[in-house]
Amino acid sequence: MTLKCQKTKKKTREILIKKVEDFDKLVGLLKEKLVSVGRSQKVQILTLVPESWSKKKVATEFQVTKYMVKQARKLKREKGILAIPDPKNSNTLSKNTVKLVTDFYQSDENSRVLPRAKDKVSIKKNIYMQKRLILSNLRELYSCFKCECPNWKIGFSKFCSIRPKWQVLAGSAGTHTVCVCSIHQNMKLLLEAVKIEESYKDLIKMLVCNVENSECMLHHCDNCLSDDALIEYLTAKLSEDYDLEEEIIISQWVNTDRTEMVKQSISVEGFISLLSKLVENLIPHSYITKSQSKTFKKLKEDPPLNTAIVVMDFSENLFLHHSK
Repeated sequence: MTLKCQKTKKKTREILIKKVEDFDKLVGLLKEKLVSVGRSQKVQILTLVPESWSKKKVATEFQVTKYMVKQARKLKREKGILAIPDPKNSNTLSKNTVKLVTDFYQSDENSRVLPRAKDKVSIKKNIYMQKRLILSNLRELYSCFKCECPNWKIGFSKFCSIRPKWQVLAGSAGTHTVCVCSIHQNMKLLLEAVKIEESYKDLIKMLVCNVENSECMLHHCDNCLSDDALIEYLTAKLSEDYDLEEEIIISQWVNTDRTEMVKQSISVEGFISLLSKLVENLIPHSYITKSQSKTFKKLKEDPPLNTAIVVMDFSENLFLHHSK
């Protein structure tokens, strides 16, 4: 081999080594950049990766998903290197949907105004909204919304995100000033104690023919089932996980000289009896409460002429002093 050929090979090898070093440096810079950018720019950068690399190799080298590599290669085929990915289709809800959900939160059936002057939230400069206490948890409220508006498509997370900032959940600061219904709350506490999947509304539907019929809901219907049917159902259901003599801990709101929550131990058999009685009491109570709310809502939407509708609250910390 001549000296000239040796020099040529050496130079060629040096050039190849330099190209490899430059390539490695370029890949390193791309990796650094990839860490600090959003998803769209990551896909854009990945269009520069050699086609000879497998999806697995690219995903491993750049710490991305194979799906992202696939999207980058599709983008490269369609638009070339460093092309900008099309924006994702927005899931923005229509104004009508947002208004419908907001009005649902604002309904007196679902929330109640907090009474104190300081229970307000600033929504704009010099514009305030009085806080309202949501009367159930968001999952229950979402289920009610889907029942009332089955044709409106909205997921639970979106439903929660639309909740107005002045709509507060029980347990938030200041919510102790509003009385929530102890009958409903005690029912929910019982169901939570044994993690029954059914809601109290499901249990009511097991006993009555029609939840919209006043004859059924006020216990005037001869065709509705007695609480014996509910006891039989609960006994069969709870026997799968408990012995009837087994003790469980429940929480209940009770009235003494004041209303307070107490914990007590009760047998599963006693729990079933207590729950069935509470469902029986809740049926007319729930119907009357709902009817009153509907009537009040109708009055507010179309009040009679020369009529004022006033919502009032009262203090339970009232003492009468006799003056001699």
